[in-house]
Amino acid sequence: MSVRRHHKGADDPGLWLSEKGRGVLTYAGVKLMLKRRAARVGLDNLYPYLLRHTWAHFAKQNMSEEELMRLAGWCSRSMVDRYAASTTDERAREAGKRRALGDLL
Repeated sequence: MSVRRHHKGADDPGLWLSEKGRGVLTYAGVKLMLKRRAARVGLDNLYPYLLRHTWAHFAKQNMSEEELMRLAGWCSRSMVDRYAASTTDERAREAGKRRALGDLL
């Protein structure tokens, strides 16, 4: 955001601005930009919603569902389930490690 302030299109209400001064990037433009930059550093299959899923996963570990919903702008708890579902198995495995039955014996 600090770099964006100095962009010639900084007054535009859109968040993602093109490097070549062609206005705001569309979803397709953001997706392509992420794909190109990820490829440069050896990451495969990076797309915008993966970032949102990842954020929801980590945020859900540290805040209530209500706080998560407010920050994400969601009106329904089903959105929490949708975005956090991709990491539910991972969270369950981690919880299982923390509460291993053998440790209670």
